[in-house]
Amino acid sequence: MLIGEIEHWWTNLRLMMEERGEVVTWDVFEKQFFVEYFPNSVRYAKKEEIFELVQGSMFVVEYMERFRHIGCFHFLPLNEEWQCQKFENGFRGDIKMMVMPFV
Repeated sequence: MLIGEIEHWWTNLRLMMEERGEVVTWDVFEKQFFVEYFPNSVRYAKKEEIFELVQGSMFVVEYMERFRHIGCFHFLPLNEEWQCQKFENGFRGDIKMMVMPFV
């Protein structure tokens, strides 16, 4: 599904990796893609954003989508338990009170 410049970039990178005998996986592609197309400053900003994200005036669905989107840019290993706690702690107070008894 890659087209244009990105298709050429990936084709060349993949060929170089295969020539070196490196295994080409989704994780490798994803890391290389973010390094190539998202500067360190953007990645750093996204890392900070996930730590500061709270629901605020967003609907729960909007908050969830934003959380998932930002999570795509995060390169530190975030285990599922941490992600769940962070997500729950970001809820508005009224929603947090309704959700916490079920956690």
